[in-house]
Amino acid sequence: MKPTSLLPQTQPDHDRSLFISMACALLGIGVLMVHSASITSWPTEFEQVYLSRHLTFLALAVVVSSIASMLPARFWYERAPLLFWGTVALLVLVLIPGVGTRVNGAQRWLRLGPVSLQPSELAKIALPLLTVRLMVQRRAFLNHWWKGTIPLLVPLLLVIPLVLKQPDLGTSLFLVGGVALSLFLGGWPLRNFMLGLLCAIPAVGMLVALRPYQLKRITGFVDTWTDWQSAPYQLKQSLMALGAGGISGSGLGKGAQKLSFLPEANTDFVFSVAGEELGLIGTLGIAGLWIGLFLAGFNILRSQNQKSFAYVAGFTLLLQLVLQAIINVAVVTAMVPPKGISHPLISYGGTNLMVSLLSLGIIVSLTRAGTDESLQIDPALDQSGDPEPAIDQSVSYLPIDEAFEDEAFEDEAFEDEECEDEECEDEECEDEECEDEECEDEECEDEECEDEECEDEECEDEEYEDEEYEDEELEKE
Repeated sequence: MKPTSLLPQTQPDHDRSLFISMACALLGIGVLMVHSASITSWPTEFEQVYLSRHLTFLALAVVVSSIASMLPARFWYERAPLLFWGTVALLVLVLIPGVGTRVNGAQRWLRLGPVSLQPSELAKIALPLLTVRLMVQRRAFLNHWWKGTIPLLVPLLLVIPLVLKQPDLGTSLFLVGGVALSLFLGGWPLRNFMLGLLCAIPAVGMLVALRPYQLKRITGFVDTWTDWQSAPYQLKQSLMALGAGGISGSGLGKGAQKLSFLPEANTDFVFSVAGEELGLIGTLGIAGLWIGLFLAGFNILRSQNQKSFAYVAGFTLLLQLVLQAIINVAVVTAMVPPKGISHPLISYGGTNLMVSLLSLGIIVSLTRAGTDESLQIDPALDQSGDPEPAIDQSVSYLPIDEAFEDEAFEDEAFEDEECEDEECEDEECEDEECEDEECEDEECEDEECEDEECEDEECEDEEYEDEEYEDEELEKE
């Protein structure tokens, strides 16, 4: 059975090249901005470390992403459980005292010498992949109240409490949004989203109310637009940096707010540094590159069936990257409450850079080949809920016995057709015989008519002769 998709099944290679080019442009801007945001008016060896580490992370991430882009889509389908359980194990380890590293009251990192790892970032890949895999396996039960709801939410229910324990409410909400995107693209019933939303709003409100610092963030966000004096410090400095940049900016490396005024200048607020040094033109250029990356990624994903594992998983990863960039821009421009979220491909950070590039590599991997018919989220394909093996288009789709039965049936049908043809020929022959008999009858009738005419003529001749004989006798007398 071939996928019934109205979208084109092949895409030229230049679309994929454009997608990679957009990502490389963002990475190049990221290297410049990390270096610029890390230096001060008197650069020291400490500031130079940021650039060297960022380049090391970038080189490693590029290698990992390149390897990931060469793997087939089925690899990610089969390894999704392993990736998920590995992430869960790391989330548990980071909460163990003495193993996880606590920074600013949050225990989110695992450090091994100069290398640090944030397991919650890995969950941004592991959760969507496993969720889509479960949708493929249980595609026959997606509309079922119980079988199509609880099993799909089990991975999320395991990860979210571990992330909230760190604590990290923002990442938890982001992970919930990623799973929701996967379920929506996979055709999950809308009633489940409405029910989930009704349950999530009170839960989030309770979590915010129980933690004073999170409630203070919301009130501070409101004060930014109502009472400038009461606005959060980081938002003040961020808006001042963007305003000082103007249209063309102060010049690369010449920003003033990064000099110990703007907190987290090379990570969470790197976009503010870009706005100050590159101006409105630079920030709009970054936004344009993200739009181009999204459109190019969507264009190469169109080669897949919209209900396939490759399309749903790839589009979810692409949307997560773009939405993370949008949220970061919204935070630094005071459009949403402040939240420590980095800018993908641009901010400094090893785990964030690795996860972002790995997501891009997986997207390329998922679109290198055509749609695998056994990895589709279509209840009509399988009523048992288990994925069927890949189908070889070069052979018959039926088992050998059934194929043999079909051949026998075709032979019988062929014999029936021959019998019908013979019957038709017999009928034609009978018709011809009938015509011949009619013709003979007509000929016989014609001959009889001729005989009768001949007899009439003979009779007339005899009568004529009799008359002549009588006349002769009369003359003699």
